[in-house]
Amino acid sequence: MIATRCLGLYALALVSLLGASGAASAASPTSPLTDEQAAAAYQQGRSLYEAGRFAEAAERFTVAYEHFEDANILWNVGRSLEQAGDYELARTRYTALLARDDVSADIRVDAGEALGRVGAKLAARQSATTPALRRALLEQELAAAKAEGNAELTAKLAAELATLSPPAGGDGATGGDGATGGDGATGGDGATGGDLIPDPGPAPGGGATVGWIVGGTGVAILAGGVAMYLVGQGKHDEVEAATTGAGGGVVQDMTHAEATALNEDGTTFKTLGVVGLGLGGAAVATGAVMLLLADDAPADKASVHVAPHPLPGGFGVGLRATY
Repeated sequence: MIATRCLGLYALALVSLLGASGAASAASPTSPLTDEQAAAAYQQGRSLYEAGRFAEAAERFTVAYEHFEDANILWNVGRSLEQAGDYELARTRYTALLARDDVSADIRVDAGEALGRVGAKLAARQSATTPALRRALLEQELAAAKAEGNAELTAKLAAELATLSPPAGGDGATGGDGATGGDGATGGDGATGGDLIPDPGPAPGGGATVGWIVGGTGVAILAGGVAMYLVGQGKHDEVEAATTGAGGGVVQDMTHAEATALNEDGTTFKTLGVVGLGLGGAAVATGAVMLLLADDAPADKASVHVAPHPLPGGFGVGLRATY
């Protein structure tokens, strides 16, 4: 229901905006444009959006919104910014939309879900604190943009990825002071040269121990993820029950502020639940593999690495084990 609608724009009957006198969507008294000029900007925004020129569409929708101050147009501004990859500004627009009192139930639910999506993507970027994680995250975002056919975002991410240092060379893994040169892993005073103590070898049974720990942790994370998702779904169901049959999108059994807060809480819990399910499942699978290969798995070589990455319409966590 909502998944298909939120991928595009809300249509707007401009004739009602141009002809309505004293309505909630009336033109701003401070706007320098005429109604006809603002309506033309809106139509330009729709055409640009449909052509995949999302940043330009956001600018045109913003011009129309500043004149008409209509909630539908503000949704279109946020959606265009999200498609253009401007998640910070998109989050600001979605938050402003949810703060309004004249937002229909459908738009309110869609905006809450959109706010969760962009929030997860921003959190993933903030968690990518090293060049390697940043590169991996950009590569995941680039793959998702290509899969969605978003040429504008694909070009933007490819250009950003090109500005990052390559994973090898110079001071990287194979040159200069890197892993195989100078004071690196195999030269000078590196890991296999100089007076270092030889590797004592694996501790018996260490791989199996790590496998049980990783698997058990995964089961616990899975249970937490299920619980958080169910809590979030319950909150969304409560909002849905309050808005069912509401004429004109007016919430019947709670105030708009209460519906907004409840919807945002539900989105947060469901997002955390999905992350927990993904991470927990990966941990269980990794633990099982480590147990199968325990005889060949040195305990001092075993490690688990977690990296956040975006998915189409959401956020995921990748787990990589070394054993």
